[in-house]
Amino acid sequence: EHGGKELVVCAWGKYSKLQSAAAPFSAISDALGQLAVELVKEEHAHLLKKLRKKLCNDDTKMAMTSTFPSVTPLFDSMESAPASVATSLSQVKEAFTDFMSCVCTCLECPLLWFLDDLQWSD
Repeated sequence: EHGGKELVVCAWGKYSKLQSAAAPFSAISDALGQLAVELVKEEHAHLLKKLRKKLCNDDTKMAMTSTFPSVTPLFDSMESAPASVATSLSQVKEAFTDFMSCVCTCLECPLLWFLDDLQWSD
């Protein structure tokens, strides 16, 4: 409960026809950025601590922070991955799956995850 109301964490992103080729993960990146901003708030300090303990896989850290730099604050103190790190699509998918599993396990409330205009995601 938060101020008498049940807390729900919301994150969303929207794909665009114009951005699809240049930024294939743009909507996911936007949603992850919103999620990171929400989870680093003081009111979620206990969740962030729990999340950082679970997010200890170096491969996940490297793939997530090189592909989605906005999630860097959610990991224990570590430098961002160098921009030249080559991450395969399969590594990104696996890291994203691990990351979201950890987030959903640690959250004590529902996560509303919305991606709009998926037809432009390719």
